[in-house]
Amino acid sequence: MTVKFPTIMIPQGNGDFLIRAGRPVETGEEVTVREAATLLKLSVRRINELCDVGKIKSRRPSQSSSPNAKRLIPASEIHRMLQPE
Repeated sequence: MTVKFPTIMIPQGNGDFLIRAGRPVETGEEVTVREAATLLKLSVRRINELCDVGKIKSRRPSQSSSPNAKRLIPASEIHRMLQPE
């Protein structure tokens, strides 16, 4: 899954445009740890730590329970983490 942030152009009184990131748009149901790190502005290591302690729900798509197996994180977890408390 990929979450994209579309660009919004806001016209200014002097003819210029202010460019801002829009609301996130989902293009799937799960993200990788690297994508989650980018979206949440955290390191890959920190995302893995949060998954290990259960602060972020994740799953390993392979049958292997190896700590090096890739994780997938539900998009709903990314949205939950982006919401202010």
